[in-house]
Amino acid sequence: MGNVKFSGLPVAPTVSPADGFAVVQGGVSKFSSLANLWEATPVGNANYTILSTDVLVTTSVAFTLPRSWTLPSAASYGAGRILRVVDSIGTITGTNTLTIARAGTDLINGATSQVLSVARAFLLLVSDGVSNWTIVAQSSSVFTGNSYQAITVSAAGNTNSNQSASIHYMNVTVAAGAGVYTGTLSLPRAGRIAGDSANILLTVAASTNPKIQVFDNTTGGTKLFEFQGDGVLTQMALVCVYTGTVWYLHDAHFFN
Repeated sequence: MGNVKFSGLPVAPTVSPADGFAVVQGGVSKFSSLANLWEATPVGNANYTILSTDVLVTTSVAFTLPRSWTLPSAASYGAGRILRVVDSIGTITGTNTLTIARAGTDLINGATSQVLSVARAFLLLVSDGVSNWTIVAQSSSVFTGNSYQAITVSAAGNTNSNQSASIHYMNVTVAAGAGVYTGTLSLPRAGRIAGDSANILLTVAASTNPKIQVFDNTTGGTKLFEFQGDGVLTQMALVCVYTGTVWYLHDAHFFN
């Protein structure tokens, strides 16, 4: 039988976002509304748990604090589906960041989270339907560029570097303080990718009081560096590099 052409069919009725279409997810036929193809989910100045029905999640109110949006599990979202996260109003800053966090033990490009730290940043993520999300598109400035952070440590306590730029410069002044103490710095893994670096200049008071330590991820992680003030050395420069899994000390120089 040759090709058959149909003509004179009735005009299709108007469809609404509530109307549906058939999809196959995980080998199972399911119903999905047309709205799922395009409908945005606006989120205000708050943390949010993204639903498996969300396809486009956008900012709608300026942040006043760092916020975290948690992904649905990759298994519940379904293999091959793409989730879009967009700072549509330009509310994200280097201070009021947006962390995209995993659900459970899922991974996002091999990491537990990704950090957006510039206005208009966006991520497009695809689920493998099991336990992994892969970034298939992102704003060029999400993980690029560098940042500068000045820190003064004058007492015991940990300073957590929360920068997500690929190159991070830290100018750390370790003052003598009121007495003997140990100050610590932590280099988190969240929002970092393999090859990222942290360049740290430590200026230590000419005293035997302060001790400074640098750790991978948290103070419970691997200690990368330690210096006890000796009353002579006052400056040292460190370079730490991220492998995609852990930080390691790449280089250290001491000078007066």
